[in-house]
Amino acid sequence: MKSLEQYHVYDLLNETETVVDVDQEQVHDVWPQGYFEFTDTLYDRKTLRIPPSSLKENNNNVDLAIKEMFASEIAQYRAYIEAGTQLMPYKDKIRGQHVLDIGCGNGDLSFFLEQLSPASVTGADVHEENIDVCNKIKDKFNSDINFVVKDINDLTVDYLQQFDTVCAFQCLSWTNCHSEFFKNVNRAGVKNLLLTEQLKGLPLIECVNDRSYNVREPMLVHYFDQGYHYGGTGWQENKMCLRVETNLPFWVQVLDYYGWYIKDWSWQKNCTVNQKKSTPTYRRRFFFHCINTRSN
Repeated sequence: MKSLEQYHVYDLLNETETVVDVDQEQVHDVWPQGYFEFTDTLYDRKTLRIPPSSLKENNNNVDLAIKEMFASEIAQYRAYIEAGTQLMPYKDKIRGQHVLDIGCGNGDLSFFLEQLSPASVTGADVHEENIDVCNKIKDKFNSDINFVVKDINDLTVDYLQQFDTVCAFQCLSWTNCHSEFFKNVNRAGVKNLLLTEQLKGLPLIECVNDRSYNVREPMLVHYFDQGYHYGGTGWQENKMCLRVETNLPFWVQVLDYYGWYIKDWSWQKNCTVNQKKSTPTYRRRFFFHCINTRSN
Protein backbone atom coordinates (compact mmCIF):
# COMPACT_ATOMS: atom_id res chain seq x y z
CA MET A 1 0.00 0.00 0.00
CA LYS A 2 1.39 3.39 -1.02
CA SER A 3 2.01 6.09 1.55
CA LEU A 4 0.24 9.41 1.13
CA GLU A 5 3.44 11.03 -0.12
CA GLN A 6 3.51 8.59 -3.03
CA TYR A 7 0.07 9.50 -4.31
CA HIS A 8 -0.27 12.02 -7.11
CA VAL A 9 -3.35 14.20 -6.76
CA TYR A 10 -4.70 12.91 -10.10
CA ASP A 11 -4.93 9.46 -8.53
CA LEU A 12 -7.49 10.80 -6.08
CA LEU A 13 -9.72 12.98 -8.26
CA ASN A 14 -12.71 11.31 -9.91
CA GLU A 15 -13.74 14.08 -12.32
CA THR A 16 -11.87 15.46 -15.32
CA GLU A 17 -10.44 18.96 -15.08
CA THR A 18 -12.67 21.90 -15.94
CA VAL A 19 -11.05 24.19 -18.51
CA VAL A 20 -12.05 27.72 -17.58
CA ASP A 21 -13.00 29.84 -20.58
CA VAL A 22 -14.33 33.16 -19.32
CA ASP A 23 -14.33 36.41 -21.27
CA GLN A 24 -12.05 38.89 -19.54
CA GLU A 25 -14.02 42.03 -20.37
CA GLN A 26 -17.29 40.40 -19.35
CA VAL A 27 -15.86 39.66 -15.93
CA HIS A 28 -14.52 43.19 -15.50
CA ASP A 29 -17.95 44.67 -16.22
CA VAL A 30 -19.63 42.69 -13.42
CA TRP A 31 -18.41 45.04 -10.68
CA PRO A 32 -20.25 48.36 -10.15
CA GLN A 33 -19.08 51.18 -12.39
CA GLY A 34 -16.14 53.00 -10.81
CA TYR A 35 -15.37 50.17 -8.39
CA PHE A 36 -11.70 49.79 -9.27
CA GLU A 37 -11.03 53.51 -9.35
CA PHE A 38 -12.58 53.97 -5.90
CA THR A 39 -10.92 50.99 -4.24
CA ASP A 40 -7.53 52.10 -5.56
CA THR A 41 -7.90 55.18 -3.36
CA LEU A 42 -8.33 52.98 -0.27
CA TYR A 43 -5.45 50.53 -0.66
CA ASP A 44 -2.54 49.93 -3.02
CA ARG A 45 -1.88 46.26 -3.61
CA LYS A 46 -0.18 46.91 -6.94
CA THR A 47 2.84 48.64 -5.43
CA LEU A 48 3.31 45.94 -2.78
CA ARG A 49 3.48 43.29 -5.49
CA ILE A 50 6.51 44.89 -7.15
CA PRO A 51 9.85 43.28 -6.06
CA PRO A 52 12.93 45.48 -5.52
CA SER A 53 14.68 43.91 -8.51
CA SER A 54 11.92 45.18 -10.80
CA LEU A 55 12.16 48.65 -9.29
CA LYS A 56 15.91 48.73 -9.96
CA GLU A 57 15.38 47.70 -13.57
CA ASN A 58 12.95 50.62 -13.94
CA ASN A 59 15.13 53.21 -12.18
CA ASN A 60 12.91 53.09 -9.08
CA ASN A 61 9.93 54.28 -11.10
CA VAL A 62 6.96 52.52 -9.49
CA ASP A 63 4.56 53.36 -12.33
CA LEU A 64 6.87 51.82 -14.92
CA ALA A 65 7.39 48.72 -12.78
CA ILE A 66 3.63 48.30 -12.35
CA LYS A 67 3.07 48.71 -16.10
CA GLU A 68 5.76 46.13 -16.85
CA MET A 69 4.28 43.59 -14.44
CA PHE A 70 0.58 44.05 -15.24
CA ALA A 71 0.77 45.64 -18.72
CA SER A 72 -2.47 47.55 -19.34
CA GLU A 73 -4.61 45.05 -17.47
CA ILE A 74 -4.18 45.94 -13.80
CA ALA A 75 -7.89 46.08 -13.04
CA GLN A 76 -8.72 43.33 -15.50
CA TYR A 77 -6.05 41.12 -13.97
CA ARG A 78 -7.66 41.45 -10.55
CA ALA A 79 -11.09 40.84 -12.00
CA TYR A 80 -10.19 37.94 -14.22
CA ILE A 81 -7.67 36.01 -12.16
CA GLU A 82 -9.35 36.49 -8.79
CA ALA A 83 -13.04 36.41 -9.67
CA GLY A 84 -13.52 35.29 -13.25
CA THR A 85 -11.82 31.94 -12.90
CA GLN A 86 -13.12 31.30 -9.39
CA LEU A 87 -16.74 32.44 -9.49
CA MET A 88 -18.12 32.99 -12.99
CA PRO A 89 -18.08 29.28 -13.93
CA TYR A 90 -20.09 28.51 -10.77
CA LYS A 91 -22.55 31.39 -10.70
CA ASP A 92 -25.42 28.90 -10.58
CA LYS A 93 -24.12 27.91 -7.13
CA ILE A 94 -24.43 31.56 -6.08
CA ARG A 95 -27.75 32.63 -7.61
CA GLY A 96 -30.53 32.59 -5.01
CA GLN A 97 -28.22 31.22 -2.31
CA HIS A 98 -27.12 32.57 1.07
CA VAL A 99 -23.36 32.90 0.62
CA LEU A 100 -20.50 33.27 3.09
CA ASP A 101 -17.16 34.65 1.86
CA ILE A 102 -14.72 33.71 4.60
CA GLY A 103 -11.40 35.56 4.70
CA CYS A 104 -12.90 38.27 2.51
CA GLY A 105 -9.96 40.69 2.88
CA ASN A 106 -10.81 44.00 1.25
CA GLY A 107 -14.00 42.59 -0.22
CA ASP A 108 -13.34 42.21 -3.96
CA LEU A 109 -14.91 38.77 -4.19
CA SER A 110 -17.77 39.64 -1.82
CA PHE A 111 -18.80 42.55 -4.05
CA PHE A 112 -18.46 40.33 -7.12
CA LEU A 113 -20.64 37.70 -5.45
CA GLU A 114 -23.34 40.30 -4.83
CA GLN A 115 -23.60 40.91 -8.57
CA LEU A 116 -24.41 37.22 -9.22
CA SER A 117 -27.94 37.47 -7.72
CA PRO A 118 -27.50 35.66 -4.39
CA ALA A 119 -30.17 35.71 -1.69
CA SER A 120 -27.57 37.31 0.60
CA VAL A 121 -23.81 37.71 1.01
CA THR A 122 -21.83 37.79 4.24
CA GLY A 123 -18.15 38.74 4.13
CA ALA A 124 -16.06 37.74 7.15
CA ASP A 125 -12.45 38.52 7.98
CA VAL A 126 -10.37 38.29 11.15
CA HIS A 127 -8.82 41.74 10.62
CA GLU A 128 -10.99 44.67 11.68
CA GLU A 129 -9.09 47.06 9.39
CA ASN A 130 -10.12 44.95 6.37
CA ILE A 131 -13.76 45.08 7.40
CA ASP A 132 -13.49 48.86 7.80
CA VAL A 133 -12.34 49.08 4.17
CA CYS A 134 -15.20 46.80 3.08
CA ASN A 135 -17.77 48.99 4.82
CA LYS A 136 -16.42 52.11 3.10
CA ILE A 137 -16.89 50.40 -0.26
CA LYS A 138 -20.31 49.16 0.86
CA ASP A 139 -21.42 52.72 1.68
CA LYS A 140 -20.05 54.08 -1.60
CA PHE A 141 -21.96 51.61 -3.76
CA ASN A 142 -25.07 51.13 -1.55
CA SER A 143 -24.32 47.46 -1.08
CA ASP A 144 -26.41 45.09 1.07
CA ILE A 145 -23.49 42.83 2.04
CA ASN A 146 -23.15 42.05 5.74
CA PHE A 147 -19.50 42.41 6.78
CA VAL A 148 -18.39 40.91 10.09
CA VAL A 149 -15.14 40.50 12.00
CA LYS A 150 -14.81 36.75 12.49
CA ASP A 151 -12.00 34.20 12.70
CA ILE A 152 -12.34 31.15 10.47
CA ASN A 153 -11.36 29.05 13.49
CA ASP A 154 -14.50 30.28 15.29
CA LEU A 155 -17.02 29.16 12.67
CA THR A 156 -19.41 26.91 14.56
CA VAL A 157 -21.96 24.55 13.06
CA ASP A 158 -24.78 26.73 14.44
CA TYR A 159 -23.40 29.83 12.74
CA LEU A 160 -22.78 28.08 9.41
CA GLN A 161 -26.32 26.65 9.19
CA GLN A 162 -27.61 29.94 7.74
CA PHE A 163 -25.56 29.52 4.54
CA ASP A 164 -26.04 27.47 1.37
CA THR A 165 -22.64 28.17 -0.19
CA VAL A 166 -19.32 28.91 1.53
CA CYS A 167 -16.35 30.42 -0.32
CA ALA A 168 -12.81 30.15 1.05
CA PHE A 169 -10.41 31.80 -1.35
CA GLN A 170 -6.74 31.71 -0.38
CA CYS A 171 -7.38 32.00 3.35
CA LEU A 172 -6.87 28.45 4.59
CA SER A 173 -3.08 28.71 4.58
CA TRP A 174 -3.44 31.35 7.28
CA THR A 175 -5.33 29.19 9.73
CA ASN A 176 -4.72 26.09 11.82
CA CYS A 177 -7.93 24.10 11.72
CA HIS A 178 -8.48 23.07 8.11
CA SER A 179 -10.02 19.71 8.97
CA GLU A 180 -12.26 21.28 11.59
CA PHE A 181 -13.42 23.86 9.04
CA PHE A 182 -14.31 21.22 6.43
CA LYS A 183 -16.12 19.16 9.07
CA ASN A 184 -18.16 22.03 10.49
CA VAL A 185 -19.22 23.38 7.09
CA ASN A 186 -20.34 19.89 6.09
CA ARG A 187 -22.25 19.18 9.30
CA ALA A 188 -24.00 22.54 9.02
CA GLY A 189 -25.64 21.30 5.83
CA VAL A 190 -23.93 23.77 3.51
CA LYS A 191 -24.55 22.57 -0.06
CA ASN A 192 -21.53 23.94 -1.88
CA LEU A 193 -17.96 24.66 -0.82
CA LEU A 194 -15.88 26.75 -3.23
CA LEU A 195 -12.22 26.98 -2.33
CA THR A 196 -8.93 27.94 -3.87
CA GLU A 197 -5.37 27.97 -2.64
CA GLN A 198 -1.94 28.57 -4.12
CA LEU A 199 0.37 25.70 -4.86
CA LYS A 200 3.17 27.70 -3.30
CA GLY A 201 2.93 30.90 -1.35
CA LEU A 202 3.78 32.72 1.83
CA PRO A 203 1.72 32.93 5.01
CA LEU A 204 1.28 36.32 6.65
CA ILE A 205 3.90 37.37 9.16
CA GLU A 206 1.37 37.02 12.01
CA CYS A 207 1.17 33.31 11.22
CA VAL A 208 4.94 32.98 11.04
CA ASN A 209 5.20 34.38 14.57
CA ASP A 210 2.46 32.06 15.88
CA ARG A 211 4.32 29.07 17.33
CA SER A 212 1.16 26.95 17.18
CA TYR A 213 0.77 27.60 13.46
CA ASN A 214 -0.35 24.46 11.66
CA VAL A 215 1.48 22.08 13.99
CA ARG A 216 -1.46 19.66 14.09
CA GLU A 217 -2.18 19.07 10.43
CA PRO A 218 -0.01 18.13 7.42
CA MET A 219 -2.22 19.93 4.87
CA LEU A 220 0.53 22.48 4.31
CA VAL A 221 4.23 21.73 4.06
CA HIS A 222 6.41 24.48 5.51
CA TYR A 223 10.06 25.16 4.81
CA PHE A 224 12.54 28.03 5.13
CA ASP A 225 14.23 29.41 2.06
CA GLN A 226 15.95 32.48 0.69
CA GLY A 227 13.50 34.72 -1.08
CA TYR A 228 10.91 37.34 -0.40
CA HIS A 229 7.92 37.96 1.79
CA TYR A 230 4.74 39.54 0.52
CA GLY A 231 1.78 39.99 2.82
CA GLY A 232 1.28 43.61 3.72
CA THR A 233 4.91 44.24 4.67
CA GLY A 234 6.23 44.39 1.11
CA TRP A 235 9.15 42.50 -0.37
CA GLN A 236 12.22 41.42 1.55
CA GLU A 237 14.74 39.83 -0.78
CA ASN A 238 17.68 37.66 0.23
CA LYS A 239 16.31 36.98 3.71
CA MET A 240 15.26 33.66 5.15
CA CYS A 241 11.49 33.38 5.20
CA LEU A 242 8.88 30.73 5.79
CA ARG A 243 7.31 29.35 2.64
CA VAL A 244 4.25 27.14 2.41
CA GLU A 245 3.53 24.43 -0.13
CA THR A 246 0.11 22.82 -0.36
CA ASN A 247 -0.04 19.09 0.34
CA LEU A 248 -2.74 18.63 -2.27
CA PRO A 249 -3.33 14.85 -2.01
CA PHE A 250 -3.99 15.28 1.71
CA TRP A 251 -6.52 18.05 1.00
CA VAL A 252 -8.39 15.76 -1.36
CA GLN A 253 -8.50 12.91 1.14
CA VAL A 254 -9.59 15.12 4.05
CA LEU A 255 -12.39 16.64 1.97
CA ASP A 256 -13.58 13.15 1.06
CA TYR A 257 -13.36 11.98 4.66
CA TYR A 258 -15.61 14.80 5.85
CA GLY A 259 -18.27 14.24 3.20
CA TRP A 260 -17.19 16.55 0.36
CA TYR A 261 -17.15 15.35 -3.22
CA ILE A 262 -14.95 17.39 -5.58
CA LYS A 263 -17.39 17.83 -8.45
CA ASP A 264 -15.41 20.43 -10.42
CA TRP A 265 -11.76 21.37 -10.26
CA SER A 266 -9.17 23.25 -12.25
CA TRP A 267 -5.71 24.72 -12.11
CA GLN A 268 -5.95 28.46 -12.41
CA LYS A 269 -3.13 28.39 -14.95
CA ASN A 270 -5.52 26.39 -17.15
CA CYS A 271 -7.59 29.37 -18.21
CA THR A 272 -7.74 31.55 -21.28
CA VAL A 273 -5.48 34.39 -20.18
CA ASN A 274 -2.80 32.13 -18.69
CA GLN A 275 -2.57 30.01 -21.81
CA LYS A 276 -1.05 33.06 -23.52
CA LYS A 277 1.91 33.36 -21.17
CA SER A 278 3.71 31.39 -18.49
CA THR A 279 2.49 31.79 -14.94
CA PRO A 280 4.98 32.00 -12.04
CA THR A 281 4.72 29.07 -9.66
CA TYR A 282 3.62 31.19 -6.73
CA ARG A 283 0.60 32.41 -8.71
CA ARG A 284 -0.61 28.97 -9.71
CA ARG A 285 -3.76 28.15 -7.80
CA PHE A 286 -6.07 25.18 -7.73
CA PHE A 287 -9.83 25.57 -7.52
CA PHE A 288 -12.27 23.03 -6.06
CA HIS A 289 -16.06 23.07 -6.19
CA CYS A 290 -17.18 20.56 -3.57
CA ILE A 291 -20.70 19.29 -2.98
CA ASN A 292 -21.94 18.04 0.37
CA THR A 293 -22.66 14.32 -0.02
CA ARG A 294 -24.69 14.31 3.20
CA SER A 295 -27.15 17.02 2.15
CA ASN A 296 -27.48 16.35 -1.58
